[in-house]
Amino acid sequence: MAAAMKQGTILCAILLLLGDFILADDCLLEVVRDPVSQFKSKTSHIPAIEISDVIALSLGMSTEPVLYTGLQSSDIFHRPCATLSLVWEVTPGTLDTCSMSQHESISFRTVRDYILSQFGEEGPVVVDYASNIKLTKTPKALDGSLKSIPRTLDGMLETLQQEDSVLHSNDVGSLNASRSADLNFLSELQLIKEVFDQVSQNSDSVVDGTPDLYTFVLTGLREIQEEYGLDSSQAEDAAKVMNEFLSKIYKELDSLYQNNILITVIKVQKSPSLRRMIRQATPTEAPPAEPDYNLATNYSSEFPYMFNIILWLVVIFAVSVFAVSYLIGSMDPGDTIIYRMTSQRIKME
Repeated sequence: MAAAMKQGTILCAILLLLGDFILADDCLLEVVRDPVSQFKSKTSHIPAIEISDVIALSLGMSTEPVLYTGLQSSDIFHRPCATLSLVWEVTPGTLDTCSMSQHESISFRTVRDYILSQFGEEGPVVVDYASNIKLTKTPKALDGSLKSIPRTLDGMLETLQQEDSVLHSNDVGSLNASRSADLNFLSELQLIKEVFDQVSQNSDSVVDGTPDLYTFVLTGLREIQEEYGLDSSQAEDAAKVMNEFLSKIYKELDSLYQNNILITVIKVQKSPSLRRMIRQATPTEAPPAEPDYNLATNYSSEFPYMFNIILWLVVIFAVSVFAVSYLIGSMDPGDTIIYRMTSQRIKME
């Protein structure tokens, strides 16, 4: 028995270290915005491991073949210019069971790596908070603003005290930010609000023709339902606040991206290994080093000009040296002034 438990512990540790994922036992895909009508149904079951590939396909990217059959053909020249995916953790038992094996994973690494490798790190906005390895790659005008967003519960509590925060701009009813479950719920919404407030303020550097990616995890509503009960006033107020808040965010993104953004909600059952960004971070923790994802070096915008100037100068110089050397080597001594002027003259007595 002890050996079996030890093996199980080692296996769980290996699973956590291997991937950039959120473990999920069940998954339901809800399409909130589909600007080019690529999805056959607004609600469908989907293998969690294919979420990233399906989103990548909807953006016109090439991926491995998928089993999901909910996509249909559409105009290849008209694709969403951004996508927002919310991983919504729900209370166990509230979803229909999907034909899905245990410990499958939801990962956005495929789509985010494709965007960064194809469009560079300067153009697209990639805000991936739904994966274990958080990644934020944005234009320089937006980078500093996003880094200033609080990443701890204490920092979010201070932000929630501001007049335009989620706590004060919505009717939260019986929710109280001094309680742990309530604070986690409000902090998740405030994080989303802070990100899109900064994005809206820097709209010129965001809407630039390159696809953008936003992903977030929502676990606060499930925690409130478990803390107070599914039928409690707190759970009802939290559900109302979330619906109103998300509806407002959807409208803001519709306006920002001119109704050309794909918005999906991925509902998963509670998993013990689901990790949240705010809970992981503490004020004393150093931020983890961002992996390079095997991407090419990010050169300046002047690099192509410098490269071409140097390349063609070297080519022209090499060809010129070769041509001159060949002509001189094959030259007839009697046909050139060089040999006539340097030849020895015989003195006449």
